[in-house]
Amino acid sequence: MSFAPVSTLVTRLEQARPLAAQVGRWGLYDEQGRQAAVFDAFFGISLKAEAKVTGSPVERGGFASYNKVNAPTRLQVTLGRTGRASVRAAILDRLEELKVGTELISVITPDRVLDGYSLAGFDYTYQAADGVDRLVVTLALEEVRQVDAEYSDQ
Repeated sequence: MSFAPVSTLVTRLEQARPLAAQVGRWGLYDEQGRQAAVFDAFFGISLKAEAKVTGSPVERGGFASYNKVNAPTRLQVTLGRTGRASVRAAILDRLEELKVGTELISVITPDRVLDGYSLAGFDYTYQAADGVDRLVVTLALEEVRQVDAEYSDQ
């Protein structure tokens, strides 16, 4: 799971944009510290963090567990945008770019900064109850763990 304190992201993105005004707010940001897509409402977030325990059977019907592996964290974030059709279409175009590309997204919540996520998919709705100019989008994000390759002659 990739939970970074807000101060860590503030330090890392300080040259790109000051985050002081964003602390305590919601937002989606790209690797350069810009808003990845501009929404005017956050409706919810759901986080799923899992770990798998590896095990195998042993003699006499026993069972031994010997390892634990953390799975990538998955998020579902529901956001909204009210505005003209051209604004809403631009957001959907940007989400399509993020879905097919490799750009990573940070999700800022009032409590945490969730850093290093890729947009795996999204769905959207227009509902009469929300208003005809309100786009409601649910994003499916998956954590991308980056590692540095190490080579050795031994």
